[in-house]
Amino acid sequence: MAALATTLLKTLLTQRHLQNHRAFCREYDKQAMRIDASLVGTYPSRAQFYRWISGELAGLPYPDHCRVLEALFPGHSASELFGTPIAEGMAEATVRGRAERPVDLRPHIERIFEKSTVTIDFAGFSGETLYGAIQEPVDRIRIGGLAPKEISIRILVPDLSVPAGVPALASTRGDAPAVRARSEQIARRSNQAILAAVNELADLGLVRAASAQVRVYRTSPVFKLYILNRVEAFFGFYPIVDHTVSVAGKPTEIFDAMGKDATLFHYESNNDSASLGSQYMLQAQGWFDSVWGTISRDFSP
Repeated sequence: MAALATTLLKTLLTQRHLQNHRAFCREYDKQAMRIDASLVGTYPSRAQFYRWISGELAGLPYPDHCRVLEALFPGHSASELFGTPIAEGMAEATVRGRAERPVDLRPHIERIFEKSTVTIDFAGFSGETLYGAIQEPVDRIRIGGLAPKEISIRILVPDLSVPAGVPALASTRGDAPAVRARSEQIARRSNQAILAAVNELADLGLVRAASAQVRVYRTSPVFKLYILNRVEAFFGFYPIVDHTVSVAGKPTEIFDAMGKDATLFHYESNNDSASLGSQYMLQAQGWFDSVWGTISRDFSP
């Protein structure tokens, strides 16, 4: 017997327990309110909804529907959502391990700030991308648009006070204190900004409790990891690139970890403890907690 057709939309909705029409409509309105309040209540009828997820729809729904769906599933176009997963039996791996560009990280981080408790664990090179991603939700907290009660951010970055494999001087392919000092300054600037922004929220009484901590450990930056509220993670490898930068006022060719070129893979825990997403989250959180509690040390930006 031929397998019944399915859509990527149905797979994603099932993973988030939104395959029921009523549950879907609640989430649809929530996303509509975020992007355009006039779209609230424009969700599909029950019959139309089930045509969407069954693959019976010819073409795409109305543009406004597409806008809300793309907001509901950042990183997926409407065309992808109404298409089928890449291969039969591969839906889970395709969706939960989907590659996303760094720009797609922001909606996920912004979404967790809508919850009462926000926790972010980051391991990477400098924290520049993290700082950029939290700026908007922090600004919305300041103006009363968001109201989480507790915020906790933990940051793990390389200890650049000691020799490391990367960054390196290109001419020797080896360690250079001045090159490390440049990278350490970038990391220090980003992390100072994160700590100042989070601590200000607590000082102003806008959140009940807020903390941001930075620790360093001896390593070379080869990957970045974001863990959001201990249930969702983004992981990507840093490409090592050869480029020229200013070091001690002179153009210098170095090998460097390029965060903006890192492709991120998305994983999320669910009710199935044996699933790829749940297993990945268990290991990722365990790794972060173990490094934080053993070989890392406090760092004051």
